Amino acid sequence: MTDLRIVEHEQDDTVTYYVTTDLNPDDFPGAPSLGPFDTRAEAEQALKDWDQELLDDATPDDDAAPATA
Repeated sequence: MTDLRIVEHEQDDTVTYYVTTDLNPDDFPGAPSLGPFDTRAEAEQALKDWDQELLDDATPDDDAAPATA
């Protein structure tokens, strides 16, 4: 699992949710986030999907392995 988390934001009695990274915003001001989401369930699904994308990107494809004779 990657370092993603759900952040709850309340403004004018409206709660929304964002999926963010655990990167320090001072060091990484352009760090990506997803949202806003109206429900925590939507944010949890987005976190799961984003996490899987990151894991898929980090996993080398079997086709990319060098051929051995």
